[in-house]
Amino acid sequence: TVMQFLFSKLAVGTVVAVAMAIIEATLIMLLGLPVAHVGAFYGITILFALAAQYMTMLLNLAFNRVGIFIALGLLTLSGSGGLFPAETINPLFESIQQFLPMTHAINGYRNAITDGISSTTVTTSTVILIVVAILSIALMIPAIGYIIGKDEEPNTNDSNAE
Repeated sequence: TVMQFLFSKLAVGTVVAVAMAIIEATLIMLLGLPVAHVGAFYGITILFALAAQYMTMLLNLAFNRVGIFIALGLLTLSGSGGLFPAETINPLFESIQQFLPMTHAINGYRNAITDGISSTTVTTSTVILIVVAILSIALMIPAIGYIIGKDEEPNTNDSNAE
């Protein structure tokens, strides 16, 4: 069923995302990054990993292999203001950066690492990452339904007709 397929995907994807987030955050701190709020640093890393993982899974389910390339484009720093200031990037990226998970992860990281952003910004970023994750999961349901329905369609090939 659709829900069994979804839960099997989420079980693996969630474990991988959380494990990698914990490993990544730990290694970054072991390599010497001073972090003002360790709990928040782990939290934002895990939230971003889950939002990115679920968004990638959704796009892969919805658009097959092309979805991976779309996800890479949406999850890169180029549109988030993390690599270049928003004012110097392409107007298309500037207009969509507020919807990209990396933008909000960067805001969370700035506060967790340096304590330099207001708690309202961090709360907003956290809520948006959670919404992206939940929305991605919700949209996986019709994508999986389409895939399962497509696989169960009878073969309409007339090659066996005499």
